[in-house]
This record gives sequence, structure tokens and C-alpha cells, in this order.
Amino acid sequence: MKHYFFTVVLLVLAVTADVHAQRCGVERWPVKTGTDRDISRVDLDNPQTVTIRDLQQLNGGRPFTKRTLRRRRTTRIRPDELRTFTLDANLIAYKREGGPTGDSDFHLVLQDNSCPRRRRASCMVVVEIPIASCVATVSNPGSNRQRVLDGITQARRDFEAFVERDKPANLNINERFRVTNVPVRVFGIGFYDFSHGQRGRAPNIFEIHPVLRIEFR
Repeated sequence: MKHYFFTVVLLVLAVTADVHAQRCGVERWPVKTGTDRDISRVDLDNPQTVTIRDLQQLNGGRPFTKRTLRRRRTTRIRPDELRTFTLDANLIAYKREGGPTGDSDFHLVLQDNSCPRRRRASCMVVVEIPIASCVATVSNPGSNRQRVLDGITQARRDFEAFVERDKPANLNINERFRVTNVPVRVFGIGFYDFSHGQRGRAPNIFEIHPVLRIEFR
């Protein structure tokens, strides 16, 4: 009986810890997760095959201001946030965005050699995979909405499986980036973020967010 009670206590603590560890986002969260009112207009069937250089040149290579993006909390910026992209690159670092300000996304840093040699080291872009339980299930319903949710769910599952194989047992990826070098192909929706010191950000702070499919090459 004591052993049974002890096991139940451990399970309850584990579940409680997991619930407290999960935290959903706020900034442009509907656009980040495909629950915005423009999601039905996103072209999910004709992704553009791009390089990181291509992505870094969108909007003339310039970022949008935080003020501008906050005005677009639930609407997308045309045309780039209505597009989907397929990108082949190397996954060079990743982290689960935990802690008191994290949104539970997997933050992936991708790099390729498409930029001029003098800028090769900064030829990076961020792509992110939300956690499905942080994605609203009832807002703005429709075929695109369900496809996005299904894609996020599968991409998250596939990346979680990769993490289990890849990360050292003594590394807390809620606190530190895991540095690696793995060829991947990602497919997802375009998104403009603002700079908040995120690792691997492109100069125009353009991302693929959410990732709807990830393949390990």
C-alpha cells in the first residue's frame, strides 16, 4: 500500500510539474498558431521552395516595428504571411522556450550557405513549432484551420522524437540551446516577428512559424 501511494504521489507531481512547465504565448499568438481570421487565405497547397537568403530579403530585408506588428495581432501582413515555404537547411541549434516568459514553442535555428561569403556566418533563420495544446481549437474554424492544427501536432510529435534521440541527458533544453548539425527540410507559414534578442534571427526578423512539417534528411 505504501509503495502504491508513493507511486501515485510521484505521478501527480510529474503531471503537476508538466502543467506548470507549459506556458502559451501572447504576442501575435493567433497569427503564430493559425487561429487568426486570415488563416483561410493562406496558400497551404503551393509552397515556395526557398533558401535562407531568399527569406532574409523579404520586405527589402527590413524588419517591421514592434508597434506595427502589435497592430496586426490577429491579421496577417500581405503577401508574405499568406505564403507557405519549403526550406532545406541545417539545424544548428534548438531550444524549448520554457521558463517564466517562454511560450513552450520549439525554437529552431537553421543555417545554409546561400548568402554571400562575407555574410555566411549570419545566413540563419528561426523556425518555430508550437505545442498543440496551446493552439485554440474553436476559433476561426475551416479546412485550413484544421490542416494547420494537424500539421503542428505532427511536426511537434516528430521533433519531440528527434529530441529524445539527440539531446544529452544532462542538458536542460528549457534553459540552454542544444548545438547540433542536422540536415532538415521544413514546411510552414511565413511570419514576421520583432527583435527581442532571439538567437538566429534574420535581419528582417522573418520566420517560418508555425512549422507544419519537418523531415530529417
